[in-house]
Amino acid sequence: MINIALCDGSTVTQRLISCMLEKIRKIKNFTVTKIKSGEELLSDNESFTPDVILINDNFCISDNIYGTEAARLIRSRYSLSEIIFLTSSPHNTGFSFTEAREFTCISKPVLYEDIEKSILSTFEKIPESEEVSFRYAHTSFSVIPEEIIYLEADKRNTYIRTAEKSYVSTENISTVMGKLPENIFFRTHRTYALNFGHIAAADEDIITMDNGEYVILSRQRKKDFQSSFERYKKTTQR
Repeated sequence: MINIALCDGSTVTQRLISCMLEKIRKIKNFTVTKIKSGEELLSDNESFTPDVILINDNFCISDNIYGTEAARLIRSRYSLSEIIFLTSSPHNTGFSFTEAREFTCISKPVLYEDIEKSILSTFEKIPESEEVSFRYAHTSFSVIPEEIIYLEADKRNTYIRTAEKSYVSTENISTVMGKLPENIFFRTHRTYALNFGHIAAADEDIITMDNGEYVILSRQRKKDFQSSFERYKKTTQR
């Protein structure tokens, strides 16, 4: 799943941009990591690699280095990330595009239409996630892991539910789980496994997914679920 790093030291501005991003999420799903300092953005956390860096031009990276001039430092840490600047001076970047690869500028005051256009255009530059193949009888089909909402076991078969379609694999749920990212998927019950990125609400023993369907959480796995879900949220929603 695409991850956006929202870099802004102002809580008020972060909330405003976050509200705009939530509207865009209805068009294309992604996660948002809120970054409040340059040290946090440039940390050596290998598990954090944003696909898009959405940064305010008054965001201090290091030693009074702000805005578009900070792109050199950003590129030294995230060479492949797409950069979008929210800036008051879109035509006065202070350096050429070739010094930090191409980036996008959005003029302030920021309008939702500009955010939506830039975000969706930037997404087109990001390679799609690799599909994973599953067996069905003597054939196979492929699904992007991030699009899977949950899995449901049915005897020796496994239903693979996405927002668009429900697939059936003749592999058991343990085999299917073995092909999926461990940090995203969790086995909540002998019958069910879910994608953390599609959880809408979690109660005592029932978890509501973002498509409105429910997944059972067994009592024996409740504690492990809570700790795993917290780890997931820390890497995607700072």
